[in-house]
Amino acid sequence: MAAVLVDGAVLLCTHGGKGAVVPSQTVLKVGGKPALLKSDKVGPDGFAGCTNQKPCQSIQQYAAGLSTVLSVHGTPVVLSSAKGATDQDTFRVLSAGQTALDSK
Repeated sequence: MAAVLVDGAVLLCTHGGKGAVVPSQTVLKVGGKPALLKSDKVGPDGFAGCTNQKPCQSIQQYAAGLSTVLSVHGTPVVLSSAKGATDQDTFRVLSAGQTALDSK
């Protein structure tokens, strides 16, 4: 089990940049914050503080950390175990943004 990511969660790229994902739905909330989905995008600042020559800006794909039981309109919810590829390297979750709801 891993925590469901919500608005305010922080992703960390390999180069130390921090990314905030913008939620696209309001159907599923945890503590009043919308849960994040596989289809949601990193905000306009990309991975702020990324030290790569060309800073990481977006999530390209998930290698792990998508719920197999919790989804919104068929799109999986992202979990604190998420990791994958950015447009320049890789990312992992630094903070889920909540501790009340876990999922598989």
